[in-house]
Amino acid sequence: MPQYSKQITEFFGVFFAYTEIIEKSRLFGKCPFHWNYERNRIAVDFEFVPYYKFWIKICIIFISSIIPTILIFRGYFNNKFYGVDSLQENVPFWVISIYTACIILAIGIAVIILPMIILWDRFATSEIERSFKMFLTLSEVHPKSDNGCEISVKINKIATFTAHLYLKLTIIVTIIFVTFDMDPLHYLLPRWTRSVAIVLLRLILFLISVTEICRLVVIAIFFALFAINALKREIQMWIDIARRSNLGGMHFYRQIAILYTYRIRWATMILTIIVTVGFMLQVGYYENSEEFIYANIYLINNISLFTILMNNSVLATPPKTA
Repeated sequence: MPQYSKQITEFFGVFFAYTEIIEKSRLFGKCPFHWNYERNRIAVDFEFVPYYKFWIKICIIFISSIIPTILIFRGYFNNKFYGVDSLQENVPFWVISIYTACIILAIGIAVIILPMIILWDRFATSEIERSFKMFLTLSEVHPKSDNGCEISVKINKIATFTAHLYLKLTIIVTIIFVTFDMDPLHYLLPRWTRSVAIVLLRLILFLISVTEICRLVVIAIFFALFAINALKREIQMWIDIARRSNLGGMHFYRQIAILYTYRIRWATMILTIIVTVGFMLQVGYYENSEEFIYANIYLINNISLFTILMNNSVLATPPKTA
């Protein structure tokens, strides 16, 4: 057992839930984002051989879902705006609306998560190590009753529930889409190919697509839970130290400034992306120009606020001591 097995469980508990429930399920399987048992850390590995099933799934998604969806949109808009007949002319508008909402949601999550995964070794690894070392230091000087372990217990329970939920949700969404003929292949295959075998093939291919989309959503949720757990535990333990003595309080404010300085730039970029994607989704539902202009102005103001915070991050740098 590792020396800090208990602390590792409390700090990285959400990723244990991801590994034990999501990755070990036959439906999802392993992917480059995984828990490294040798190092006791979350890791990202883009090698093909260890995760060949995942990369094969990605290829299947492109062939069975992404390309057909692009063809459906192209055929639908060609028929709507240019009167060009196509196989996609019978696609209902509500199906197009559902596809649009799903695409925007998937792109929004991908824009937030993928840069962090791609830059994992450059940013996330060092930041997680820094946070974990501080977590260990604070835990050593706090009794169990005051270190906020109940926060980790609650968040880990939420992560476990979320993992089990998405296992079932993946199957439910697939059955609903195929049953009501909302999967992309339904509108591309000729009508004479509606046999039981073809329906079963559509079900399997669409299940693969939904599985990986749900995996992306789960990773995003677990990242958020992990950040909430780490920050709340740090803050609670520092506040407890600050209440005990004036010297502890001064040290508390210094450490908060250090944490702010380390994290502000990356947090600003992530928050900016989240706000931008969120307002793009909101603006997408507006119909009149006045609301569209108002939303854009509000979006620009928020981005400007985050930029100002990033530029002023130097103010949070603690003075150097001899």
